[in-house]
Amino acid sequence: DFFIVHNVGSLQEDENQRGLAHFLEHMAFNGTKHFPGNNLINYFESIGVRFGTNVNAYTSMSRTVYNISEVPITRSTVIDSTLLALHDWSHYINCLPEDIKKERGVVREEMRLGDEPINRMQEAISEIQQRGSRFAVRKPIGLAKVVENFKREELIDFYHKGYRPNEQTVVAV
Repeated sequence: DFFIVHNVGSLQEDENQRGLAHFLEHMAFNGTKHFPGNNLINYFESIGVRFGTNVNAYTSMSRTVYNISEVPITRSTVIDSTLLALHDWSHYINCLPEDIKKERGVVREEMRLGDEPINRMQEAISEIQQRGSRFAVRKPIGLAKVVENFKREELIDFYHKGYRPNEQTVVAV
């Protein structure tokens, strides 16, 4: 199992960036320097590592974690390609305009699916319990108005500010 942990989540976002950490997580699967387009997903699925199950990521309030698990490491080229994917996630996510446009819809749908009564109730309780702190208002999914309207340059600036070697940890198990 391979992980790269970025110490950037919703707590590190400014008000006009709320949702960029989560959005950037999505963008990592739309193409990188060495795996343009869907090549990263296609490569791992070709060796039996399933997207969504074994190749995945999550964003929390304090971090964004990418993982590639159950990698068949019988060939050194597979290990090299897995480490190359982590390398690309460290600082080489493409963030192409057409992918940003497509991903806005994906994140919008994720927001819609999460807008259920139980989630709204839990958020309201959390806001009361954590009143006065950033934890009360910095949900990782962000704000729809930010996700819908940020400019590509804002996403790239956020990416370069948060995805730095001193804010990353690579884990191989």
